[in-house]
Amino acid sequence: MLKSVVLIENGKTKGVVEDIIDTQERMDFWGIKEMGLMIKAKPFGLVFWAMDDEDSVKFLKRG
Repeated sequence: MLKSVVLIENGKTKGVVEDIIDTQERMDFWGIKEMGLMIKAKPFGLVFWAMDDEDSVKFLKRG
């Protein structure tokens, strides 16, 4: 499966989308209460990025 390469933190940090959390089933799986993305990014590791976050995720390419 190709994963999307994105920028977070106002374009400062590159990451890879590991999961798109857009259903109740995915929210239950991760134990969270809102929709968003799981992004693997150095130096953080795996982070949750909320869909309503003011700092938007910027798509770079499919990896």
